[in-house]
Amino acid sequence: MKRCHLIHGINEGLTDPSWPWDFVGHSLNKGISAFFQTEHYWAGPTPIWNHLVTNPKYGKALAKREILFQQRNLSPIYIAAHSNGTNIAMHMIRELARVGIGIEKFLLFGSTIHSDVEKSGLTELPVGQCIAYCSPKDNVAKYLQSTPKFYGSLGARGFERNGKPTGTKTKGFTPLKDLTWGDERHKYVTRWFPDFGHPDWFAKSVSELTFDCMLEDFGLNK
Repeated sequence: MKRCHLIHGINEGLTDPSWPWDFVGHSLNKGISAFFQTEHYWAGPTPIWNHLVTNPKYGKALAKREILFQQRNLSPIYIAAHSNGTNIAMHMIRELARVGIGIEKFLLFGSTIHSDVEKSGLTELPVGQCIAYCSPKDNVAKYLQSTPKFYGSLGARGFERNGKPTGTKTKGFTPLKDLTWGDERHKYVTRWFPDFGHPDWFAKSVSELTFDCMLEDFGLNK
């Protein structure tokens, strides 16, 4: 059974876990069969604190728990994360990679990791496919690019390599088609939402569309 980790972002210091639970409920109502793990954590007082303390702490804890499970029952791993949650997920993925465990798919919403796939470290990690939900109006991601040693602006720029777009870029919730497994166009997909703000994928008016798209991207609706 597929294991789906859902990691939320930060809301004024206290993390907001509502969308992972909403996604689980949406999936169960559709009869989706998977193990959903909603992750909850407390954020630190500043972005630098989160980078140095919170994110590695929780990322390593999630990886440790997942390693114990995988030793008993090897299962494909999927991750969806928002904002700072994508940074925690990166720590988790790195720790899993140390023991030879890879990730099937990684969905990144309003991500605050580096937009360059080499500088973020994604090219060195065993991840089958990364799909970033991005918007040029994501002011949080744009602001955090001013702290390049700690955070990045993937959520506002999409996937890049050497300053140029890389992978596949598609509009909004458009279904992904004709992507060949293993090449750059398949591995890095940017979903572009021109008018969305940082948290807007999980607004009540569009959340069901987002959740259906997540199920499609995860391959859980097949």
